[in-house]
Amino acid sequence: MPIEAIAEVALPHVLRTVANALVKQHPNSVTADDLIDDIYRGSRLPASARQALRVQMSRLRDKLAISGWTVSNENHGRGRKAEYRLERRQNNHV
Repeated sequence: MPIEAIAEVALPHVLRTVANALVKQHPNSVTADDLIDDIYRGSRLPASARQALRVQMSRLRDKLAISGWTVSNENHGRGRKAEYRLERRQNNHV
């Protein structure tokens, strides 16, 4: 399915925020810091923001499976920033 199909997937607010950021930057990656800033814009950043982002990414992958897309995680090693990117699923069987 085309990337526009992601707009048709029913997502709660936080997941929609993340999906929109990833679609906007596709095919490039988005840093975890940028996604966290988008999620918590205007709010106090919790100490567990990175863990919360990992949980939200897992949920987003589950939701996007039906649209033929997934989210890859590129972690560039200790002390480096994690990055996320939308990719077409290799196997569309859910």
